Amino acid sequence: MIAQVKDERGDRLGALPFWKSCLNLAQPESPDDDSWIGLAQKRLSTTQISP
Repeated sequence: MIAQVKDERGDRLGALPFWKSCLNLAQPESPDDDSWIGLAQKRLSTTQISP
């Protein structure tokens, strides 16, 4: 949820570690976690880090 708040506040780079943590801790067999995994994967794939 912290990742979502940071995203909503425009802090996409600050949200990245929380999305990554979500992926590391989630359990795919859980229906709730499965939806979080999908959201985290989407956010991580669409967030670009400028050099």
